[in-house]
Amino acid sequence: MNENSKFIVGSSLTYADVLVAALAHAYDEGLPGCLDKYPGLKGVRDHVIQLPSVAEYLKSDLYFPFPREKVAVEYCDNVNKVLSR
Repeated sequence: MNENSKFIVGSSLTYADVLVAALAHAYDEGLPGCLDKYPGLKGVRDHVIQLPSVAEYLKSDLYFPFPREKVAVEYCDNVNKVLSR
């Protein structure tokens, strides 16, 4: 992924863009600022979530937000264990 690109692969919207942007959006909702060290990912997320169809999806009942409170803490602890942090 090029830091200046608006998409994960290629020059148009793909499944990868929607999946990664939705996940990055959800993760940043649960852990604000977690994308600050990753400007390329943050840029793709920002671009993709503002697209009308994606923005509509994120506001719909189909979207499942990032878990909060205990579940979020346990999830992050588990990821840190996998990353040996």
